[in-house]
Amino acid sequence: GVEENILREVDIPLLVTEATNPSLQFRSSWAVFLVPPDTYQSEAIFDLLKEYKWYEFSMIASGDEYGINGVLNLQNLASKDHHFTTRHVHYFDPSDGDYQFEEELGSIKDDLVKVVVLNCHALHAKRIFREAKKRGLLENSFIWITTDATTMKQDLLKENGKYHPYYVGLLGSQPNYGEESSEFLEMQRDYLEAAATSIPSDLTASTVALSQALRSIHDSLTGTTYSEPDDLSCSTQSLKWGDGKAFRDRIREKITGETSVLYYDISRPTYDIMNFENINYGFEKVGTWQEGEGLKDLAGNKVEWSGRSDIKFSGGMYEAPT
Repeated sequence: GVEENILREVDIPLLVTEATNPSLQFRSSWAVFLVPPDTYQSEAIFDLLKEYKWYEFSMIASGDEYGINGVLNLQNLASKDHHFTTRHVHYFDPSDGDYQFEEELGSIKDDLVKVVVLNCHALHAKRIFREAKKRGLLENSFIWITTDATTMKQDLLKENGKYHPYYVGLLGSQPNYGEESSEFLEMQRDYLEAAATSIPSDLTASTVALSQALRSIHDSLTGTTYSEPDDLSCSTQSLKWGDGKAFRDRIREKITGETSVLYYDISRPTYDIMNFENINYGFEKVGTWQEGEGLKDLAGNKVEWSGRSDIKFSGGMYEAPT
């Protein structure tokens, strides 16, 4: 991106916590990514669909790079498995704040398919869920699966500081930032005690990585003398940070190397499977997905479905309980 191009000229690394476009991640040298590209999220959602045999599904996505990439990735996976059929794909203009989603929600309501994958930002998801509720699409047999742009920004789903009860039962996915590490948990605990509010996982992970990298560099410089550049004026033609490359490499070590404090392996991306369990806490982790291993520890008996325990699905089609 623009930021990375600017910082690269002065040898300053950029720590990226949200950019998931695959084209960005494979062409950057000075950016350090804490999240895998969206292609892996699509694999996690696809495996979730397979787990519950939801072989027919519809998709609603924002008509921007994030939404379109997510749809294409999931469509590609589904096209390679003869069990799957993508019934409807709907794009909407994310810049239209007055859009009512009538066509998209109307076709879903008229169809027999009850599984919907929603790939858009939380603010758009909030509007879609509001309209879906009016049409009865958040009742009984419908299952909605959201992506990280919603699950990681779940506070944006609130109205007047509270979650709507009709969110209960939503499923979703989000990157795992290394929440099992002691440094990660310690920072979240300390922040909660000091600020009386939680700190997002992406901010926690990036702060831990930066602080540990700085500490590592500080320790390695013990007993040495650090000198400032002779000329720091604005007229300097080429002013680069002499320790920039070392700092970048230390950050990467603290994320993925042998001295990692986040237990995060970018070569084997991990996603958390989330479930909106109640209106007090919102999305809670009910399982994980890792590249090469698929779904793990999925707590099926813990998952809250959309208000009912007697819902059955067969190939994405709702069947009345027998």
